[in-house]
Amino acid sequence: MSVVTIFSFADNKTLSQGSGVVLTEEGMVATNYHVFAGGDKLIVKQKNKIINQVQILGVDVEQDVMMIKIPPKSFPHCRIGKSGDLKIGQRVYAIGSPQGLENTFTEGIISGIRQLDENNQNFLQTTTALSPGSSGGALVNAKGELIGICTMTLSSEGQLLNFAIPVDELDKVKIKNISDKRSLDAFNYFFVGSNAFRTGNYEKAKNNFQKSIQSNPEYTVAFNNLGITYDRLQDYSNAVTNLEKAVELDPGYAIAWANLGVVYRHDKDYKNSVKAIMQAIKLKPDNAKYFYNAGLAYFSKGDFADAVIHYKKAIELEKNYFEAYNNIGVIYFNENDFEKAVENYRKAVDINPKYSTGQENLGLACLKNKQYKEGATSYRLAIKYGVNTIEAFYNLAKCYFLTGEYEEAIRYFLKVTDKDPMHAKSFYFLSLCYEKTGYQMKVNEHRLHSFAIKPNWKNATAEELYGMLVE
Repeated sequence: MSVVTIFSFADNKTLSQGSGVVLTEEGMVATNYHVFAGGDKLIVKQKNKIINQVQILGVDVEQDVMMIKIPPKSFPHCRIGKSGDLKIGQRVYAIGSPQGLENTFTEGIISGIRQLDENNQNFLQTTTALSPGSSGGALVNAKGELIGICTMTLSSEGQLLNFAIPVDELDKVKIKNISDKRSLDAFNYFFVGSNAFRTGNYEKAKNNFQKSIQSNPEYTVAFNNLGITYDRLQDYSNAVTNLEKAVELDPGYAIAWANLGVVYRHDKDYKNSVKAIMQAIKLKPDNAKYFYNAGLAYFSKGDFADAVIHYKKAIELEKNYFEAYNNIGVIYFNENDFEKAVENYRKAVDINPKYSTGQENLGLACLKNKQYKEGATSYRLAIKYGVNTIEAFYNLAKCYFLTGEYEEAIRYFLKVTDKDPMHAKSFYFLSLCYEKTGYQMKVNEHRLHSFAIKPNWKNATAEELYGMLVE
């Protein structure tokens, strides 16, 4: 069996226990970096055989991968498959050592292929159960071929989501003997900084990325992550400085170019934003997110035609890129082409019905395009999925009014006036709704209330007021 148990030690005390996979006859083993993080020694075990001669040969803290070397032929090695050939729904099996219980099997399927962070790291989402100690274990296909390294479990809305590193990503880890304390310190500080960043503790992240760079002044990835941390702190000058250092150290570092483009956009330097992101695209022309970010940069620059071109390229590369469809809809809406706006917003919410921004945008475009029933449906869904603005309630009520559903219109106009007692338009609309439904006493009450808020309305005809409110 090619799956082993790995123990990490610090000051001769057990720090953590995980799993690993023997990749080659020569003794190359893959595991998760977090199994070792903070440690100073590793041992590898299978059944009663213990290996103390362990070298660290490669680390990618962002991907949570560590490559280690044990003596050749210590344990059987695995057969390696291709993660690029995986299909959603494909049957897979996880093998690890949860709680030290060696060679524990769980079964599941591939449920998604995701990018979970700012740096476009790829992960396989799987329904196989992963427990503490499974980290670094094998994810194999039905042929027994290694297709991933089990890495983490996240909790989302009460559901446990399990992830593995695609086996193809292991080839990207740079192999060299890493034994000096400064290099290990750099990795450990980077690991702490990355975890702090994920939890939103940006000051702690900043401090640890800085320490990582002090330990290894050529640690390109640390400069990148320090840059995006400064971006989150809205310190754009320092963000640019560190990201520029990252691309100076590695001109082929596409992610850093893309992040630099994002920071320039946040700092309203749209010309340099476009320039940096286009450099990322030149390096990685198959990355949909880079084209999407180029669309954002061109949009911010006021170049809407180029924005649409790049959003469409993002969709070409990733057909379910609902945010790109939404942003194309925004451009057409701003050009008063409501029909095309509706078409693109509709595509966005067809892909992701819970996308509240898209639902709200579709509702407004339908209202402008006189598609009131669809507008009401979209606004209801926008509110269901988290939109809680006065404008959304008002426009939903307006859609109901224009389709003759006066009781529903009354319900939502009243919600508006509860939130904003000075919302004159809603009070006037309520008077019209009560007039349509026969509540004559309430007609005058609400009409007079609207006039008290907007005294100049008294001089307008009913037709003028109606036209103004419906427009």
